[in-house]
Amino acid sequence: MDDLEKFVSIPWKDTATIETVITQKIPKLLASDQAYQNARRCSDPENVRVEGELAIKRAISAILADYIELFQQFTQNSQFREWLTSVVLRLIDGERSN
Repeated sequence: MDDLEKFVSIPWKDTATIETVITQKIPKLLASDQAYQNARRCSDPENVRVEGELAIKRAISAILADYIELFQQFTQNSQFREWLTSVVLRLIDGERSN
């Protein structure tokens, strides 16, 4: 079984986004994680795995923090909510007219 197929039965609300996060966003964040990169250069495979797990936790926390901040701004900042609503509706209207 392919690694990506192992969790295909999980009923994700947005499977495509989750797949993109797993296959693109998290690896990109790990590529810039200094502790993980240092472990890859200087450590044995066991330590690389441990640091990799920690780096993945940091990456997922960073991704979650972005969405939490977006949610907080949308619910608590009326100017941001008005701006976001205008931008998104303008984008949708632009798609509809194409």
